[in-house]
Amino acid sequence: MTTNYIKQALILLIVLILYGCEEPISDDVVVLQENVVYLSSERLVLTGRIVSQTQIDALDHGFLVADNEALTNPVTISLGAQDVPGRFVGSYEQLTPDTRYWAVAYVLTGNGEIRSEPQLFTSLKPAITDFSPAVAAIGEELMIIGANFTNDTKVFFEDREAEIVKIVAESIITVLIPSNSGDPFKNISVSSQGTSNTFDRPFEYVSGKWESLGAFPLTDNVVSTTIMMENEDFAFFGLGDRLFSMDLNSETFLLDKSTNQWSRLPFEGRSLVGGFASWPFFGSGAVDRNGRIVIATEFYKIENGVIEKEGDLPFALYNSFAFAFEESLFVFGGRDANRSSNTSILEYDRRTKTWSIIEGQNLFGSSESISFIYNGKGYFVGDDNVIAEFDPITKSWSQVGPYPGTVGREGFVQVVGDKAFIGLFDSRRAVAELDLLELTSKRKTIFRGDFKASNTLSWTDGSDVYLLRSNSFNANEAMIIWKLIPDQF
Repeated sequence: MTTNYIKQALILLIVLILYGCEEPISDDVVVLQENVVYLSSERLVLTGRIVSQTQIDALDHGFLVADNEALTNPVTISLGAQDVPGRFVGSYEQLTPDTRYWAVAYVLTGNGEIRSEPQLFTSLKPAITDFSPAVAAIGEELMIIGANFTNDTKVFFEDREAEIVKIVAESIITVLIPSNSGDPFKNISVSSQGTSNTFDRPFEYVSGKWESLGAFPLTDNVVSTTIMMENEDFAFFGLGDRLFSMDLNSETFLLDKSTNQWSRLPFEGRSLVGGFASWPFFGSGAVDRNGRIVIATEFYKIENGVIEKEGDLPFALYNSFAFAFEESLFVFGGRDANRSSNTSILEYDRRTKTWSIIEGQNLFGSSESISFIYNGKGYFVGDDNVIAEFDPITKSWSQVGPYPGTVGREGFVQVVGDKAFIGLFDSRRAVAELDLLELTSKRKTIFRGDFKASNTLSWTDGSDVYLLRSNSFNANEAMIIWKLIPDQF
């Protein structure tokens, strides 16, 4: 009897020991919602934690999200069964922007559902902060910086929708700038999830419409580095190099702006290249004398449609430039017969027809650089990108300030109102608009013609700018007339 009792006790002890090796399922489970780790206008990422000292047997766990504190009709973010405590993560991607939501974490066990305390948050709304560039052309890319840009985002340049190239991290939008007509300034708005935001400052389209008007009608010769000048009624060019020929060009041409008719203008002087020109005067430069190139002193005047010799300069100059004012003609820069840089100012009194020399100005200028007249003063932009101003009253130069861009050689410049249009340097396509009051610059539409061409002539008619371009590499191509309408697209 005693032996049987001992055997039963041993068996019971072994069973108890074996049973004690298994971890019991605890009903003492706590679920915590920890953080909203990511929130945008439409996307939410939450973390929760199951806390228990023992193994659990959860049939499901996850989050409930609703737009009311009572959590009626919630969205269930189910993460499935779970048998160990610890952290879990859930996400939802269909929030409504700028809306209050309540969220709880839950665990479903055989004994029922356990929830965390509700947590309140508000979904974000789309926001815009900046765009760049501020000025660009049709078809170029523009970047918008902001936040919470959803997949339904649209970008408008007022009434024109832009093509979205990509949206990165819901915060950077890249678009292609749409077409435009009329006003170059457009307000940019971004629409997302029913919310529309508009930038305070407008975007500016690069303007400038180029039109080809066909071949120059009076000659098949291709000429460059010509004498060129204009006034309100006429534009004149001629002489200079004849491309693909050893001879200088001897032809001169006059455009009557009122009729838009070209005519040949007889010239009895010698062909020259590298001379100065400022309406109605031109001259000096290198001339063809019995097959030799020498620097000349003669200069000429156009009056009543006739070219007349006006006289001679005090000394010969090549690649000089000039400003003609009501009382005097001033000639600057260039090189003399010894190939030395000219630092003197030559002044020609139009009433007495006499020259005087003003020493000590030290401006090393050239006709290949940019120079123009504006509001009764002369302006020059040299290789140092500094705008210099000449006052014909004091007969002196002063610095105005830096040119807000980059200049080169053999470009064109034309003044329209308070703007100067400058560009097409050294076979480049770029053209800029210089504000002569603010000394600020903005680019115009890239030139669409052959960039391997030189500027034979430029002139204005009203608010439009015209250029005669000569192909520098093909003798069989005629000179082409181009028109730039500055404010069109």
